[in-house]
Amino acid sequence: MLSAPSCSLRIVNPPGFAEQEFLAIGELRGRLRSSRSEARYVVLWLERDADGHGNWTSTAPRDSGSQQPAIDIAHIAPHGLDVHYHDVRSATR
Repeated sequence: MLSAPSCSLRIVNPPGFAEQEFLAIGELRGRLRSSRSEARYVVLWLERDADGHGNWTSTAPRDSGSQQPAIDIAHIAPHGLDVHYHDVRSATR
């Protein structure tokens, strides 16, 4: 059985949020266009800014004629998931 190559993945936060990253994966196995991948050392930073906007929501509408995303994974099995939450308005962590 062949082993898929591993890589790391970072998704940065949009401007206006405290944390630099939205998502960081230390090890990702599988192809980026895959029906299943495994992720290890996953850290997710969820933030809500003072105006109540979350960094997990999209503010721009998707163009129906836009290209397919570069990353298309139907299922990711995370191993070692670490989730952080910060709400600026209520100072909740």
